[in-house]
Amino acid sequence: PSPSSSYADRHGIESNHPLSQYSIALLQEILRRDLPLLGICAGMQELTVACGGHLHWRIAQHVGHSINHRLQNARSVAHPILLEAGSQLAGLIDTPTAEVNSEHNEGVADVGRAVVVARAPDGVIEAIEVPGQRFAMGVEWHPEFLLGPLDRAVMGALVAAAKQTKLA
Repeated sequence: PSPSSSYADRHGIESNHPLSQYSIALLQEILRRDLPLLGICAGMQELTVACGGHLHWRIAQHVGHSINHRLQNARSVAHPILLEAGSQLAGLIDTPTAEVNSEHNEGVADVGRAVVVARAPDGVIEAIEVPGQRFAMGVEWHPEFLLGPLDRAVMGALVAAAKQTKLA
């Protein structure tokens, strides 16, 4: 459960849940150590909060219903995203757009110190990166299903970054 302070519209539980506190502290320590990090779906949302950003409780209430982000099968492509030129994410493939799956109710309202690197056509933030990190990315979709070239590239980039990391 996410604390209400995580939401721009103050939904969530009234106080910080121990699991939520632990997750945010863990993400902040991973960022401090500059370890490779890929936040997927709720992981991207937690990364956003760890970077000082906020969430929308129900994205459909904020962007309308031009794309149904929730009722799609995560094992099939649901909608396109537009990648930000010059981002690490965009550098993984040779096209400014990609098709992704979608199965989320909540979304990112503001990214804190992270930067937006992909959006759905309805404006929903679909990917973020944390500046100054070797590899710290959050994606709202599930690339682990390997549905397209971007999914394979994201997972490959995470593995490559992990292989180059020396733990002290």
